[in-house]
Amino acid sequence: VDQDFAFEFHIDHGIVRTVGLSLFATQSGIYRHNVLLSDDDIRDRVGITPELESGLRHWLQLNIVPYYNGYLGVDLFSTADGNLVVSELNLRHTMGLVAHRFLQLHPDKAGQNWAPDLKADNSI
Repeated sequence: VDQDFAFEFHIDHGIVRTVGLSLFATQSGIYRHNVLLSDDDIRDRVGITPELESGLRHWLQLNIVPYYNGYLGVDLFSTADGNLVVSELNLRHTMGLVAHRFLQLHPDKAGQNWAPDLKADNSI
């Protein structure tokens, strides 16, 4: 089964810091929800190696750090045959970062699916 996940990073004055990981579900390429799991649980579920993270950090250092400061997410997916594929790079505060922080604030929600209430009336 394909599994969508993301590395969440923060770049500040040339330093790439890993914020954490996020696991999420999509349908036809559209975000549906995050699965609230710890970074270690996501690493185990998806099979993330230290080499993958260090490789991403190195690529960011070479290609993004000279031009950007702020939060970013690198979305990947694992395929049924175990391959990992980078699907996109988001130079912004991502939903994965929000879900990661939500779990830190509400550890009792671990294991649950979570998404913002898209039905809420956000009109001004």
